[in-house]
Amino acid sequence: MVEVLTADDLVRRCKPVTALLDGIFEQSDLLAIAEDVVRSAKALFERRLETYFTQKRIAQIPDSDMTLGTDYDVEEDGMPFNTKAWHNSIPSVTLRKRPVASIQRARLVKSPDNEIAVFPAEWCKLNTRNGVLSFVPLGTMNVTMTGWPAYILDVFARGIGHASVPHMLAVDYTAGWIASDAAELPEALYEVRDILLNEAQGRFLLAVRDAVPNGLSMDGFSQQMDSVEQRLERLAQRTEKFIADWRRTNGPPGVSLI
Repeated sequence: MVEVLTADDLVRRCKPVTALLDGIFEQSDLLAIAEDVVRSAKALFERRLETYFTQKRIAQIPDSDMTLGTDYDVEEDGMPFNTKAWHNSIPSVTLRKRPVASIQRARLVKSPDNEIAVFPAEWCKLNTRNGVLSFVPLGTMNVTMTGWPAYILDVFARGIGHASVPHMLAVDYTAGWIASDAAELPEALYEVRDILLNEAQGRFLLAVRDAVPNGLSMDGFSQQMDSVEQRLERLAQRTEKFIADWRRTNGPPGVSLI
């Protein structure tokens, strides 16, 4: 499976520096440290970029008979349902993770196993990159709503006097960049990989330095670490600029919640 960064990638990148430790660590020790660093660095960047590098199935307010790891990978809270948006615009919601590969279902719910209504697939119009899901109830609205609870029909007709009902909208969707059957890294992730690798390299070498037992000589390694710390300071500025640029391109636009 294609991955944006692996522990092997990181250990290989840092080999010229870790070789200066002259056998203090076994290769398996370095790999164990690298795995922790890569996992941490990925989680940090995924959170700041509001994405997943490897695609995940996300369930908002999953049914009680759905199993984590089998039916879905991540659980999210429901989203607010804006009753007034149906009267003056095409209602939209921005999903929390992007890009969005597909929508499994969109529902109004009271709680798990207490479903009010399901939006038909033909209503759901998706901007995959920005994660904006719009609902366009054209043509089939009356037929689709047959059998919906009367108070929900009243919400669509007149609203309920409140602009937003929290946690009432639940969308199950798949989000992220790398599909399970991908043969190569998506082009959008090449720069991400470079920045992530540089970030992980600094973290890894600092972790290795901290793991060296007191009293052992590491003069050559220490000299290299001085330059690594200076490089990390310069990298921080590049990282912040990249994240700002990423959010402008892949982040959510200003939209109204439904």
